[in-house]
Amino acid sequence: MIRVEGLRVRAGNFLLGEIDLEVKSGEIHVLLGPTGSGKSTLLETVIGLRTPEAGRILLEGRDLTRLPVEKRGLGYLPQDLALFPHLSVRENILYGLKIRKRPSDGFVFELCRILDINHLLERRVTSLSGGERQRVALARALAPGFRHLLLDEPFSALHQGLRRELWDLLSELRHRYGLTVLLVTHDLKEAFFLGDTVSVIFEGRLEASGPPERLYRKPPSLRMARFFGLRNLFPGRVRQEGRVEVPSLGTVLRVTSTPPSRRKIYVGIHPEDVLVVHEKYLHPEQENLLSARLVNLRSEGLQVRVLFKGEGGGLLEVILPDLARSKLDLSPGCRLRLSLPPERIFLLEEEE
Repeated sequence: MIRVEGLRVRAGNFLLGEIDLEVKSGEIHVLLGPTGSGKSTLLETVIGLRTPEAGRILLEGRDLTRLPVEKRGLGYLPQDLALFPHLSVRENILYGLKIRKRPSDGFVFELCRILDINHLLERRVTSLSGGERQRVALARALAPGFRHLLLDEPFSALHQGLRRELWDLLSELRHRYGLTVLLVTHDLKEAFFLGDTVSVIFEGRLEASGPPERLYRKPPSLRMARFFGLRNLFPGRVRQEGRVEVPSLGTVLRVTSTPPSRRKIYVGIHPEDVLVVHEKYLHPEQENLLSARLVNLRSEGLQVRVLFKGEGGGLLEVILPDLARSKLDLSPGCRLRLSLPPERIFLLEEEE
């Protein structure tokens, strides 16, 4: 387990903190946030490249805060990989063992086999592809036998297909060797694919931590909902318990969420949760029905992303299976009925 307690770090004019964070043993814990939010600063402080103004860093109860990098017992993979261009793949992988005066063993060869880089051992890293360099850097970080691994946006320079391949590989290594991983990324797909726990950082402050599905389904703040790319956020006003007026959609919605303390709020719903209801399938129990005009639709492989305009002029994004395009006869200008399930609606405070 890695614990960060009350950590405060200054980097020029940027201040990170105070940060409290717990990375449980055996999990992949993702630090997520926009560029410049402090994710890498936090990781560099945990590994020992930066000195904190306050707080502690603990590894399995051992205080690392004032220890040099080489005595922390942490594997580290920086964004630029930091491979030595003048050394072979083999020499790069064994470098950590050499400076620690430890012999290589069967673990290193097994690691190279799993990462499929045995055939590259005698080559210079300058001759490798991006994906091959990534695998070599991962092998070097793990070769000394570290079971706690810090990764700083290691896959950001790779194309999507190769990134997914390496996500699977990292998951396999985690389970095979019982790794505890702290991973920095600004990529939502990467965070939700890999993360057991996700911690979101904005402007040097930890906004929230939790399972990625929970944070995505019900973001705890308007800023986080926008960072997740959610377009369906509408100003509203609490009319009475369980009822919220949304002028831009021209309707009053029933909700099951507990409204924030303020009466001025934002109403949110994910595009995949909006139901398009054909007139002949309407029934009296259908809730939160509204009429909307289709203004745009875009195919995205097996699904279609549709933009509707509500009675009050608000734009509502809906994601449907591609089959729905023909089944519902979707085309720009047509009017349809939409249903917003009350249990899928979340409410957020209007931020200052």
